[in-house]
Amino acid sequence: MGERTSHEPGTFSWVDLATSDPDGAKAFYPRLFGWQYEDTVGAAGTYTMFRIDGKDVAACFAQGAGDAPPHWNSYVTVHSVDASVSRAAELGGSVAMPGRDVEGIGRMAVITDPTGAPFAL
Repeated sequence: MGERTSHEPGTFSWVDLATSDPDGAKAFYPRLFGWQYEDTVGAAGTYTMFRIDGKDVAACFAQGAGDAPPHWNSYVTVHSVDASVSRAAELGGSVAMPGRDVEGIGRMAVITDPTGAPFAL
């Protein structure tokens, strides 16, 4: 299988770990999967990119105090984050985090399905 360079709308396309212990994650996942990592510091804090052979495979970041327990976020590619957030609300979903711009990447939001299961756009 070749390298994936894009994702069709409606497909899962990224994962990142929200954790209270990013240093622990940087010790655990490289030993488990052979990943390398690199920290990038931005306005929102440090975002650690995990890589295999120089290719991005996942990431992690420190979650704020009082947030949910550590968890993996699953991202789905969409044509328009804002339109998808509106449509999810029409269909009985909820907005956990409204659309916002992410430095140099694009736009994202977190929504939940009608049963409360969260995912990111």
